[in-house]
Amino acid sequence: MSETSVYGDLDSLKELNISSFLKSQPWPFSDDEFHEISQLITKSYISLAQKSENKFLFQFLLIEMGFVEFLINHLNYRITKKITLKGKGDFISRPHSYIAPNWQELKYFYDLERIKSVKGKFFIRRLLKNILFNRNASFKNIVTFFFRKSSRIVSLGSNELLKRIYIKKNKLLFDYQN
Repeated sequence: MSETSVYGDLDSLKELNISSFLKSQPWPFSDDEFHEISQLITKSYISLAQKSENKFLFQFLLIEMGFVEFLINHLNYRITKKITLKGKGDFISRPHSYIAPNWQELKYFYDLERIKSVKGKFFIRRLLKNILFNRNASFKNIVTFFFRKSSRIVSLGSNELLKRIYIKKNKLLFDYQN
């Protein structure tokens, strides 16, 4: 390990000791810089998704926000590794998906035929989530709400306790997206 070593992850500490980690260099850019760039990319992506007039495409783009996050983190690791190695340092990391993703496996994830075949599954899963998570309302109100074309409150992510309390307290209905 050189004096200009950078740790790519905490898993690599298992192979080395804590004193070498404490002597290592910080990442070549700050957390604030990373979050600023990450937010810029994320906001741009969401803005483009919101402009979509195709409902299925909009839902698909929302679902793929996770892949955008993956790419942001992948680039973060790649840039850090490149800068560290260029400065004659060691980039210490255990192999994982951010540093060495399996691109062969990922390329089939976006197969158009596969996407078309899961469209019905997206609809059924979304309907079931709306019935399950909007239990504070009657079944009739949930189904009416689900098929209504007017604006609605969209919920992304998990159905965590604070969200459930807020929804129940305010007697809200949410459109739970996949």
